[in-house]
Amino acid sequence: MLTSLKIKNFRSINDCNIKLGRVNVIVGANSTGKSNLIKAADFLFDISKYGFEKSINKRGGVSEIIPKQFKNTLEQEVSFDIDTKLTQPDNWPRKFGKLMTEYQFSVVSSSKNRYKLKSEVLKIKSVLLYSHFLKNMNNDNNDITLKPNTLKTYQNSQIIFTRNCKTNSIDFKLNFKLTKSNKLLFSNWLGIKQVLGDRINEIDTENFTDIIDSLLNSVNAGHDKNEVPIISQNRLITGLGNPSLAQASRLCDNCPAIDTIFIVLFLMKPT
Repeated sequence: MLTSLKIKNFRSINDCNIKLGRVNVIVGANSTGKSNLIKAADFLFDISKYGFEKSINKRGGVSEIIPKQFKNTLEQEVSFDIDTKLTQPDNWPRKFGKLMTEYQFSVVSSSKNRYKLKSEVLKIKSVLLYSHFLKNMNNDNNDITLKPNTLKTYQNSQIIFTRNCKTNSIDFKLNFKLTKSNKLLFSNWLGIKQVLGDRINEIDTENFTDIIDSLLNSVNAGHDKNEVPIISQNRLITGLGNPSLAQASRLCDNCPAIDTIFIVLFLMKPT
């Protein structure tokens, strides 16, 4: 579920920050931006499915999504910030807290109706906690008990995916150490445990990181990695499947990994 949506310089929307709940009603006079708010959700849907270039060109180029009051569209920035709360799986303890994600990107207009990507960041929280929950709920004893210090560590565990806009590579950063147990949980969360198998314990941290980097920066055939967003289903690592996010969404059984965060945007897509 989307919990907040911040938009800057998209069509008639100059700067807005909207808090969202389960049911949202858009009310306002004519020509105040109601339709453009829906079009913003449609734009996000297209980006996750088709990438930046096709989604922008579909709307007539970057100059057509920038507010018309800008006489000079050169170097104008369009940005989106999205906070999402994932649906908690059955039997998720209240003390475990919420499953939250944050996604942000911005593009800047350049010459002749072209654009350049300025920033793209995806933050996913409580990755170890969710992986721990799935791992143990699938066991016969269903024991998900954690000591207070471990629970806090797992709750605070976070992965940040960041695009280097100069090289267009995707980097990732963890706020926890890859110990033996954490590496197993993290591998399971990414959906690569079944690929690496028992070799995970034999791989040192440096090589393990290199494997993830390689998967994260590989895209399906026929796609330009410079145009494929972090959240795209066309990134190889999402095609491996992420059981934690797929089960958290409760909306489909075989959703791509990172892309499942934005499955709610698919449901918001106007008909």
